[in-house]
Amino acid sequence: MAKIAAYLVVLVAASIGSQAFAQNARDVINMFTTMMRAAVIDHARIDWSKIPLAETSCIDQALQQQGYSTGALIQNGIGPGDPRVSNIRFGCRTSTASVPASNENAGNIEGLSAKPTFDCTKAKSATAHIVCLDQVGANADWDLISAYWARYFSLTGNDRNGFDQAQQNWLDSLNQICGISRQQSTFLPAQRQCVLTAYRNRAASYRSQLRGDALAESQF
Repeated sequence: MAKIAAYLVVLVAASIGSQAFAQNARDVINMFTTMMRAAVIDHARIDWSKIPLAETSCIDQALQQQGYSTGALIQNGIGPGDPRVSNIRFGCRTSTASVPASNENAGNIEGLSAKPTFDCTKAKSATAHIVCLDQVGANADWDLISAYWARYFSLTGNDRNGFDQAQQNWLDSLNQICGISRQQSTFLPAQRQCVLTAYRNRAASYRSQLRGDALAESQF
């Protein structure tokens, strides 16, 4: 069979010219490579969309501390079942195991967690320290993250990369918007309120772009 296929290739090459054949072959290979990559990315995207939102948020926070994100993993075709993220997933499953499943659809953010979506002992930014101060901050963080992930998974392809970068740029801008210096360890009431209001407004903006099941999933 292989000999016959090789023979046919030679015949085609001879009939259309070696240069044209080589170009056509490269085009076909490139086309199939692109199709395969798109299929792998799409499969990874679907697998990640099946992970509970609280667990996905936990995983993404852990990845960000290493300079990665779930969006980057998806673009590289890495799904939640990949051994390279197994340790992170195990830790996040353990940390979210105490959250009743019914709370994920109950729309009650206070019942979900008394802490923010990330480890406050590892908080580095001033805004992260603010949301770690009390339950109100934790609520604002969960409100934003739940809306963020619902909006993220409603997007496709490169739109997710742009969305993720825009979110990071917005977080980086909060210090200037709310008049906070990076070295601050204590915060004025007005600064704290500015950050919390910004979180809620951002979450509301994301939800205004959602419909149907995506909107329902964003309601913690």
